[in-house]
Amino acid sequence: GGVGKGGYIAEFVTEVWKPLCNDILDRGVRVVTNAGGLDPLECKRAIEEEARKQGREVVVAAVSGDDLFQSWGDLLKSNAIQEFKLEGEEDSLPPAKEKVLSVNAYFGAGGIVEALRQGAQVVVTGRCADSALVLGPLIHEFGWGWQEWDKLASGSLIGHLLECGCQCTGGNYTDWRLSANSGHGGWSNMGFPIAECAEDGSCVITKPPRTGGLVTPGTVAEQLVYEMGDPAAYLLPDVIVDSTQVRLAQVGEDRVRVEGVKGMPPTGTYKCSITTLAGYKMISEFIIGGLEARLKTLVEVLGCEHTYGPHARAPVQANREVVVRVCAEHSNPKALSVLAKELAAAATGGPPGAIGFCGGGRPRPAPKVRHTAVLVNRALTPATVTTTGKAVPASGPLPAYPPAGDRQRVPLVAVAIARSGDKGDSANVGVMARKPEYYPLLKAALTPEDERVQNHVGYFGEIHTLVVQEYFRHLVKGQVTRYELPGIHGINFILTQCLGGGGLASLQVDKQGKSFAQMLLSMEIEVPAEWNVSITPVGANKIMSRL
Repeated sequence: GGVGKGGYIAEFVTEVWKPLCNDILDRGVRVVTNAGGLDPLECKRAIEEEARKQGREVVVAAVSGDDLFQSWGDLLKSNAIQEFKLEGEEDSLPPAKEKVLSVNAYFGAGGIVEALRQGAQVVVTGRCADSALVLGPLIHEFGWGWQEWDKLASGSLIGHLLECGCQCTGGNYTDWRLSANSGHGGWSNMGFPIAECAEDGSCVITKPPRTGGLVTPGTVAEQLVYEMGDPAAYLLPDVIVDSTQVRLAQVGEDRVRVEGVKGMPPTGTYKCSITTLAGYKMISEFIIGGLEARLKTLVEVLGCEHTYGPHARAPVQANREVVVRVCAEHSNPKALSVLAKELAAAATGGPPGAIGFCGGGRPRPAPKVRHTAVLVNRALTPATVTTTGKAVPASGPLPAYPPAGDRQRVPLVAVAIARSGDKGDSANVGVMARKPEYYPLLKAALTPEDERVQNHVGYFGEIHTLVVQEYFRHLVKGQVTRYELPGIHGINFILTQCLGGGGLASLQVDKQGKSFAQMLLSMEIEVPAEWNVSITPVGANKIMSRL
């Protein structure tokens, strides 16, 4: 168990692969795991070595490239790193004084798909999105394309439903008695979830027969919302998932159909996990019993609804047994050791009924490891796959931002069409990309002020600030709101208080916003030179030939 050489998850080799190796190979089962941890290549070698000990040969592929520890400084200097800022979630870059321990990007399914294509029987990844472990095999099995966004989103959601094991089959469920007292042993024999997947992206969630737990729309729905941000825009490396129209239906005992997932192109960045040494911490817990147990301590107390704060019920304050929790942090571990000695002395110099430290022994200082999330330009962090020879670059979805390189400045009309109109004192401008591959660029370049893309590295490493709010600043007195139309590769902008009162009340020349689309189409943006975008108006050559 524990950590293997280089930082891989040794328990996968000793507790999973070792006892099941022969069964897995005899039955032709292909395994995808993120047990590679900090060193997928070393995990690959350990799996191969264990197979040889059992007289077997196995093709193992390692997906690498997520470890950015060595290149962290260069990435910072090249402006490829940005602070993580999303609605309801925000992280700052770690303080320069803190020692960086690890830097890992969350990869998607690209490396897994390539590994399976090469014939790997076992695929080992490092850091990657949990959902990618399921999406990769589905892309390989069904031959899904990297731009079939709805299918990629469906596969990702299936991965999300499976990633926490029994949480989908009655574990951690609100109506827990139904699960605990279910047949075949209940909690003592919980069945892990199984997804029966269809080519169209729908699936049926079930579990093995004669196992405990249950599969209902309730158990599946609770896992669906688990750790989810915006349900209309769940950002993953391979796709942005819209689960707002997901439908769950009971289609049999312990069988729930899942369908209705929609998808959009991913962003141009990977979420990146950084750990740093942020000093030292110490946590001590000990029991105090007897009458007035709560009143015998002035620190954090467990057992008296401490986490409920002002909502704690009064009667529990009379509990006769509580756990006292003392937490401290300091830059110097020696200072915490002094506190530990004082806490030990409280056993004989403090309140009556102190039973002893929970967990055994005097508390000891431990490193305080801080986790920080940032965003890294995905064009600079390619995944590679190593199977039997040289590492091979992995495929993946079209990035939401074109790779860095030469650029061309063109009017928006060269890559988009648009139309505008009015509703009272508001106007809308609908913009559609001329080609699907232009759509991600369109979304990045045309972001309103209140949704400015501060959380993504731009096409060439910069942050884009060409936004509709700023462009129409001379007209818009209200706000600009953006709505995406991925089915037609479009964006609809609503501009409020922009028509001088609108209609008959307006003194503006354009009282109905009819010219707004044409104005926006004249705005210049930068596109990759390799697109070779023509700035000649569409149809102009035909008109000139008639003249």
